[in-house]
Amino acid sequence: MLTLLMFLSLACTDESGQDSAVGDDTNAAGDDTETDDTGLIDTGDCLIANPPSDLSLSGEALFFRAQSATWTEPTQGCADTERYEVALGHLMETDILDWSPVTGTVWDGVVTSELPEGKQITMYLRAIDAQDNISEPIASTDYKLWSPSSLGGLVSWYDWSDSNKTLTSGCGGAAASGQMIGCMRDKSGNANDLIQYNDGVATVDGPKVGSINGRPAADFSGNRLLFAQHNDSVAITTSNLTILCVDAPTRVEQSSIEYVVNKEGAYELAYRQAKFQAAVETAASGAWDWGTTDSGTSAGPQMNAFLYDGSTWTFRRNGSELGSMTPAGNQTGAVNEGYFNAGSFQTNETPLVIGGRPSGNTISYEAVQGELLILEQNPSDAELALLEDYLMQKWGL
Repeated sequence: MLTLLMFLSLACTDESGQDSAVGDDTNAAGDDTETDDTGLIDTGDCLIANPPSDLSLSGEALFFRAQSATWTEPTQGCADTERYEVALGHLMETDILDWSPVTGTVWDGVVTSELPEGKQITMYLRAIDAQDNISEPIASTDYKLWSPSSLGGLVSWYDWSDSNKTLTSGCGGAAASGQMIGCMRDKSGNANDLIQYNDGVATVDGPKVGSINGRPAADFSGNRLLFAQHNDSVAITTSNLTILCVDAPTRVEQSSIEYVVNKEGAYELAYRQAKFQAAVETAASGAWDWGTTDSGTSAGPQMNAFLYDGSTWTFRRNGSELGSMTPAGNQTGAVNEGYFNAGSFQTNETPLVIGGRPSGNTISYEAVQGELLILEQNPSDAELALLEDYLMQKWGL
């Protein structure tokens, strides 16, 4: 940014056309102007404060959190520095958030406006002295917001608040509030898009656009399903599986099973009587069966995480672990799409379905879902903390 400083200069012209010296008031001998020998005209207060220096960033930038910052206080100018202001933007002149006051030389990075996902962000910092003079801003190096796209093993990512991905029937235009969603584009880059479920006999309606804490979401209430377009989509064949879901169940005490995700003969997750339930199918001899936590879901917005490491299920809610267990039926090892029949393993590729279990056994998922991510590996503790923090910030949890 360029700041132009303009100064006023004074000069006189006598009757003979001679100019006086600019800004020169020396009161020479014989001068009849009766002015003192005071030197250059006093311009008064400073017009600009000294800027801070040594701007340093740390931490990760998320939806409502920029990288935190520290800096060095400027040397004293015409007056001591009284406060600082920070701003975030993409381009200083056209895409900048409002300047916000900061005390001290440390900023925690918390912002009130949602940061633009996927854009390069610059932090600007300026000092203001006791005379309200403002320094030239100094700028950080550009950085991007952290997002799940940086995670290894990301297989599919469904973000119902993204109007560019949440589309009407036939993958037409963006679905508006109250409209039925007929198509959901996968944000992982793997093209595991979802469409209205069709079992060959009847087409089941897709969810309608609802909201969670004022953010657009998908309302699956009333037997509404979407499924991956290809039977081999979201095929997990590793010993690691991670699924995270932001949703707002509207009922949790019922005895029926409410399927969040179902990939028949591979893995599925559900809620039942305020508990998480999970099942996996592996090459180990045993039974495809549910494992259940003692606690878990509740009505209202929440973020649930399910992690399988080849031998144990771990259940988490809103960033805290609720419990872990060995999968039921001795199903340990790599997830495998299929099932045991008469002692031999049968291949059984099935579609991924969101919101129910198809093939005549559909049970309504009474919830509004905000976001769903499936990974074929377990994030590190640091990555999991970032992912959960990202989702909880984004959905106001």
